[in-house]
Amino acid sequence: FGSFARGVAANLVNPHPYLFWLVVGAPTLVQARAASGFAAVGFVVAMYSCLVGAKVLAAVAAGQGRVRLDNRYHRPALRLLAAALALLGVRSLWEGVRYLGGAG
Repeated sequence: FGSFARGVAANLVNPHPYLFWLVVGAPTLVQARAASGFAAVGFVVAMYSCLVGAKVLAAVAAGQGRVRLDNRYHRPALRLLAAALALLGVRSLWEGVRYLGGAG
């Protein structure tokens, strides 16, 4: 129960769901409702199915990663993923600077 309670608490203080519903989810839901009730329900069901499905897949992949990859491949895989994240971060910063008119 301790892990579950910590997970619930972490999700309650996470700003991402609130930002999503404020900026994307609520306006999309309003538009879907204007089209039909079925579209609104479909949007919510599809969105939460993808959200929960992605979290389950990530948890399974993380749990099985150590078991499936021996130490010979585990560290290089982590380094590759870290490098990919670093490159995406640099690219995002660059695009943000360009968007704000500071470069290129």
